[in-house]
Amino acid sequence: HSHQPNLSVPNNMERLSALLLLLWQSCSGLEVLVVGPPRTGTQTMDTALQTLGMTSLHTGIHMNVRPPLCNYLFGNGSLQAALDVFIDYEAAMDEPLHLFYEEVMQAYPQTKFVLMVADPETWYASYIRLYEETQDTVGRIMSKVRRSLRGQGSLTTESDSEMDSIMHHCGAVNYWDCEFEDPARRYDPEVKARCLDSFNHHMARVQQVIP
Repeated sequence: HSHQPNLSVPNNMERLSALLLLLWQSCSGLEVLVVGPPRTGTQTMDTALQTLGMTSLHTGIHMNVRPPLCNYLFGNGSLQAALDVFIDYEAAMDEPLHLFYEEVMQAYPQTKFVLMVADPETWYASYIRLYEETQDTVGRIMSKVRRSLRGQGSLTTESDSEMDSIMHHCGAVNYWDCEFEDPARRYDPEVKARCLDSFNHHMARVQQVIP
């Protein structure tokens, strides 16, 4: 099956569901991986996929599944442990899954890839609003995820501080040198420029790498 790197999400949910149904009918196993970063409509996509009856994993909602993925991408974790996250799901999205597409291409060649098109400035402003409106909640959630990494024992050679560092780097698009968690730095023009450069690079590379 051919990959689908750039399916622009329409505003009309009925149209979106029809497009996703076409993808679903031609797949088995992990059927859809959303390769757009957080804050580009991943929750809308999750809702649409579930409406179709697919088992959909949104890691912003089920953050307990992130440790093996973060461990693989930024620590010493195994690829198999990361791939095992998909066992019970037909679709997956949100951080850090959008960084995992090359591994998925190799492990699940039938998977279809969906990239939501987003304006960089709008995306950046959306992340700022998220942290301004829910700063305390976001902070508590990220702390819970870091504790989960320790509890799973998936980083046996690192100290707790190194575990925390890996999970911190893996969230809030910190891996793109964005600093949304810092109330002062998130408005720094240099930080913003660096963050948006990484955002644009990702969006371009996904379309280059996925046939």
